[in-house]
Formats: sequence, C-alpha cells, structure tokens
Amino acid sequence: MKKCNQHPGKRSKLAWPIAAIVALTPGLLSSSVFAQAGALEEIVVTAQRREQAIQDVPISITAFSAEDLVSRNIENVENLNILLPNVMIRGGGTTGPTQGNFTMRGVPGVARYLDGVAQTSTNGSLANVVELQRIEVLKGPQGTLFGKNAMGGAISYVSRAPAEEFGARIIGTMGNFNQKQLTANVDIPLSDDFLTKVTYFTSQKDGYVASGITGVDHGDENDTVLRFDSLWHASQDVDVRFDITSNQRNPRYMQADVLYDVVETQGMVVNYNNNGFPFTDATDAFGKIEQYQNSSLYSGPGWIFDATSANVTIDWNINDYLALRSITGARKIDSQTLSDLDASRYQFFEIFTHTQSKEKSQEFQLLGDGDKFDWVLGFYANSVDSTSRRFDFQFVEFAPRNTNWITENEQADTSLFFEGTYDITNDLSVTVGGRYSEEDTSGGQWDADSPIPTWPDLSHTFVKGPATNISADTTFYKFTPRLSAQYSWTDDIMTYATYAEGFNGGGVNVTPNPDGSFGAYTGETLKQFELGFRSTWFNNSLRLNAAYFDGTWEDMLVGEALVPGRIVQTNAGEAEISGFELDVVWAVTDDFQLNISGGLLDTAYTELGTTTTIALNSSFAFAPEKQYSAGAQYDINSSNGDVVSIRADYGWTDEFVTIQDIRLQKLQESYGLLSGRITYTPLNADWNLAIWGRNLTNEWYQLGGFGAFLGGVDQGVVSRPREYGLTLSMEF
Repeated sequence: MKKCNQHPGKRSKLAWPIAAIVALTPGLLSSSVFAQAGALEEIVVTAQRREQAIQDVPISITAFSAEDLVSRNIENVENLNILLPNVMIRGGGTTGPTQGNFTMRGVPGVARYLDGVAQTSTNGSLANVVELQRIEVLKGPQGTLFGKNAMGGAISYVSRAPAEEFGARIIGTMGNFNQKQLTANVDIPLSDDFLTKVTYFTSQKDGYVASGITGVDHGDENDTVLRFDSLWHASQDVDVRFDITSNQRNPRYMQADVLYDVVETQGMVVNYNNNGFPFTDATDAFGKIEQYQNSSLYSGPGWIFDATSANVTIDWNINDYLALRSITGARKIDSQTLSDLDASRYQFFEIFTHTQSKEKSQEFQLLGDGDKFDWVLGFYANSVDSTSRRFDFQFVEFAPRNTNWITENEQADTSLFFEGTYDITNDLSVTVGGRYSEEDTSGGQWDADSPIPTWPDLSHTFVKGPATNISADTTFYKFTPRLSAQYSWTDDIMTYATYAEGFNGGGVNVTPNPDGSFGAYTGETLKQFELGFRSTWFNNSLRLNAAYFDGTWEDMLVGEALVPGRIVQTNAGEAEISGFELDVVWAVTDDFQLNISGGLLDTAYTELGTTTTIALNSSFAFAPEKQYSAGAQYDINSSNGDVVSIRADYGWTDEFVTIQDIRLQKLQESYGLLSGRITYTPLNADWNLAIWGRNLTNEWYQLGGFGAFLGGVDQGVVSRPREYGLTLSMEF
C-alpha cells in the first residue's frame, strides 16, 4: 500500500531546476562541439488555431511528425508514454484498453481532437495511429480554445490530407505473437480541384496472458480502419474537406487481466474458501509472481467496438486579413465489453457493459490577421446522447449480487470564445483570451425490464423497467480566462509567462450511495501559472525548451468506492501542483541526432472538502514525481548511396499510485521502456525495410486495473511483453 506523501514545500523542491538551466546554459552553448552540427527541421503547429512555428507558441507543447511516429515505433497512442514526461496514457481502471485514461501533470482532464473535432468519448481512445501528419501535445490548462475537459492539456491529431498527384503507400508488418499488420493509402485526384484518398488498415495479434484452464491467450488484437478523405478546392479562396471513417475493434480474448492479490481475509473470499471454492494467492494470483497467466474461464467475445465518424471542414479566406472556418463533426459508437475483473475461474467479479452513443458538434471560427493584432472569435456547440446496459455476475457460485441497470444521458455544451495577440513592440507580445461555457445535462437510471441472462449468454435489450431510480437535470456555467506575455530576446530566444484556467463540468451520480441516494457533484477548475523558455542555437542545430508551472486545483472530482465495485463521484476541496519540464533536441551532425526530455512533478491534496477517502497532503494518482526520456538516431551513409538509420528511445517513469482512495491504493513501481528500430533505405528506391522492437528489456508493468481490495481482489491489465518484427514500406 502507498503511504501518504508529505508535502513540506513544493516550491523549494522545484526551484533548483530553473537555477541549473540558467547556470549551465552559457557554458554548454559555448562548447566547440557544435562546430560540426547539423540543422533541425522547422515544426509548424496549429495549437492556437492558426499555423505557427512551434518555437513561437507560448505554451508547453511537443509535436511529432509522421516520420517521428514511425521511427520511434509509435503504434498506438499508449506508446507515446515513452516520449512524454509528465504525461500518462493508460487503460481504464476496470475496462483496460477499451477505454483510455489520460493525465497530464497529474490532472485527468485531457481533451482530444482529430482534425479540429473533439473526441468526447473515452471508448476506443487508445486507437492505432493511422495516416497522421502529426500529433500535437499541449500541456497545461487549455480552457480558452479547447474548452471543457482540457484541464490537464490537450492532444490534437492532424491527419494527412489527400495529395495532388496519384500515388500509393503500403506498409506491411510481421512480428512475434503472430502479428500481421497492413496499411494501404491511395491518393486519387479526380481533378485539379477535387482530391481524394482511401485508407485501409488492419492489425491482428495473438494474446499474451495464458489461461491455465481454457488454453486461450488473452490480450489479442483485431482492428480494422477504413477511411475516405476528400479535399475540394471550391474556389481560389474556399477549401472544403470531408472525411468518413469506420473503426472496428473485435478481439476475442481482449481483456488481458491478471490477478495480483487475493485478499484472503476479506469476508466473501473467506466464504468461498470455506465452502469448497479454493481462492487464494497460491491458486490464482499469478500477477504476484509476474507470470503472464490467469485462471479465467472467460472465452470471449472480449470487445465489440464499432464507430463511424464523419467530418466536414470549410475554410474561407474572405480577404487578406480575415478568414472563416467551419468544423462539423458527427460520430456514432457501439461498444460492448465483458470484463473479468477477478481473472479467476469463478464468477466473482464480472461486468458486462453495452453502450450506444451519438455525438454531434459544430464550431465556427472567425480569424483576423493584422500587422500587430491576430485574433480568433469562435462559437462551439456539442451534443452527446448515450444509452448503456450494465449487468454484473458477482459472487455467483456462493452469494449472487446483481446489478442490472439501464442508464441514459443527454449532454449539450455551448460556448463562445475569443483569443487575441497584440504585438506591443517587435519583441513584446501580449495574448488575452476567454471562453464562456454552458453545459446542460439530463439523464437517469432504471432497472432493466429483463433479468440478467444466464452465463455465458449475454443477449439483452435496452427496455427500461417501470420504476425510475434517478432522473435529474443540471446546468453548469463557467468562464475560463487566459493571459500570456512573451518576449523575444533574439530571433531564436523567447520567454513567456502565462496564466490559464481549465475546467470540467459537474453532474449527478447514476451510481447510488450506500443509503440508496444519488448525490450531485459540482464542476472542477484548475488555475495555473507557467513560465517558459524556448530557444534555438547554433544555426538551428540545438533546440532547448523549458517550463515551470504552479497551479491550484479546486473542487477536484474524486471517484469513491463507497460500495465495493461501484464508483461514486464526489468533490474534494483543493490541491496544489507544481513542476518543471525540459526538452532538448540536438542535431550533432547531419547524420546524428539526440533528444532528451524530463519532468519533475509535485502534487498534494491540501483541503479535503466532503471526501472521506483521500489523505491530506497525499499525492495524486498517476502523478510520478520524475519521468525522463532519451533517444538517438544515427544515419549511416554507404558509398553507393544506401542509408541505414539506427534509432533507440528509452523512457523512465518513477513509482506512482493508481487511485486516490487510500483504502484501494497500490504502488506501481518505477520502470523503464526501451524501443529500437533499424531501417535500410536503398538509393533512389521506393521502399525501405525495418527491423524493430518495443519493450526490449521485457519490463512488467500495469496498463490499467483496479485495486478492489474491499471486494477481495486486486486485478489489472498487464502490459505486453517484448515485441519485435519486420516492416516493409513501399511508396508509388
């Protein structure tokens, strides 16, 4: 169990990194080792809703191009963990990889956008990276331009637009665990003004957690993506982009749960053992001895995920100084999953959930570009309607406890936002922004009309029973400001100071308290101040960026297990966050590049409010105090013009707890992940061949899970062990 971290004074703990940068930088940069340095490519991002060089943006931001993602073996979003200090991307506590759990700087509110469209659902959010131009990761509150759920930061995925010439790209991969993966993209320009592209992606992998009883391997993958993308140059000033995407994930034994601990003194576990159902660490807790094994009888289907999205973006350059952008998005998701949370031969703790949801969004942006004043004025509206059926198989062998609910939820968000940057002088700029948001939520919970089916039958309906357990309507309002000043000391050195706020809305619990009541919870707000330093040196061969942040998190939302297996949302009082981040990229020569990044994080709950399961001055969940990443790439140029590129990346994460509740806390020990790739590219060829590996040191760590100690078990989804394979890429 994790002891509460005392919090004697976070500012003194984190003051030394800034002093170190100031003291060491002049000596470092005067070294003669930069005499033969190469040059770094300029990175252009759209973090402030307009194209800007990344070094000009007064935000802690990191961007990865498509080439970066390939060379660093980034197969899905979770793989980014190795590269992003102070960022944690993991599976859900009880849902594993079916849902994503995103935190930045210890804060769980992270907005995700694809081509400007908010991805509000966490279902399927740990998706494979397919046909992207770049990924932008923005740390810190982004409430002005990105709205609700951007307290910790935002992740923006930017896809590659259709090309002006006919062409195709095919990438095929084979690896251990019987991995087979194919990505095919075909650009088809139907005319000079109407460009199209078709993308097909498929990926299969065998599982890696063996069931000692059924003989199946849990944790397999079976993903398919089909996408049509078009770009119409309607006129010299108007572009229209439309895409439609089908994403299906249908693994048979997806939930790679292992049992870390059986709480043999817990009442229900004692009853099992006393009544002829042996349930102990020795019989079932394979995770305790780090074995990729469970005793589950579960044989699928593990997850049925079917999502279809359609987006339309219209860009109209009204004149040289004014532009209008419209972004329309629609998404339909159908997700069914059964989680064997005890990973044992018994129906001790199984949960089935079927969720159907529809999302619609509309955003308008009016952008002004003046000699001294750039600005954006916007309107955003979003609606999400969802219906869920949940039933549990709990303690079936001995004393069945049933949950058989249907939940409906309707949510509508509207907001107005503005942000403008004024150049006071050629070197000094000030940015002022704000967003007013209104959120309306309605919904309820009912007992299902039909009983729970008999295992392993999972057939069901969405017919509600006559009695309403809860029905509620709530409305929340919030204004989030942003104020930033940046000063360019030279063309290559900029500093900034930013104050920003982010928020998440409140709601009403659809999970009852022990007394049967349903409590409401308010919204939460993060107020954060950040100092940043962004610089390039020696003809753009060295990029050195750093940031210090300090914030207050008010009315934090905390999930409490007041009844085992059922999470109730409540508000804690207040918490403090501070930290430091450093990012260095150095083109040592034209053929050799190094990158180093690191993060320090200090968090503490300073007021507890109404919550009863949080320890005063304890640190946040998923908030390791230290993380760092280091990588290098070396290109070997042969005499005949062929190139061999050697790439290695290592990311290290300090220990952290996985839940705030002090009764359920467990410690994820520190771990480091090593990946590598060697790519051979012949001269003037349209293909290359790569050998690659992930988790090369075979680290054992948990991707998701839940310490249900009150219910008698501690389970989790263990990470995939060492993976390796060959990838052939061709372009025509």
